[in-house]
Amino acid sequence: MYPSDSTDTCVSGDATCNGKCDQTTGKCNGCINNYVFEATKSHVCVACKSFDQNCKICSPDYNRKCVECESGFYPNQSGVCVQCNTTITNCKSCSTRENKCFSCQDPYYLFNQTCLSCSSGTYNNTETSCEKCFIGIPNCQHTQECELMKWV
Repeated sequence: MYPSDSTDTCVSGDATCNGKCDQTTGKCNGCINNYVFEATKSHVCVACKSFDQNCKICSPDYNRKCVECESGFYPNQSGVCVQCNTTITNCKSCSTRENKCFSCQDPYYLFNQTCLSCSSGTYNNTETSCEKCFIGIPNCQHTQECELMKWV
């Protein structure tokens, strides 16, 4: 924020104004990275997180849109950070720049940007596929369970 919030004016050396403080008008003509002009005070620089708490990097064109979000979130078409699992059910981690899932919550696996569950008689052996359970262990959930059960 500005040193003089009551008058909405910047002063020479104002860090958020990126050296673009007009000494005649007292208005800021540009903000530093990850700061944008506040909506109601068009020449006051505020942090991206002031309009979206999950925004890591906002658009440099002052349109108040996020282009990169915190971990677990991605920017939707409007530039608002939304949780990964809101649009891709059971997504655990996603790109912070686009709606692209990297991994799924257990016991799901990732296939074509969809988190799928293994069918009965199989278990999730990696992030991307299922394997058949050992004979006599019809409902195993993971490799360790199969390894333990085959010796029982």
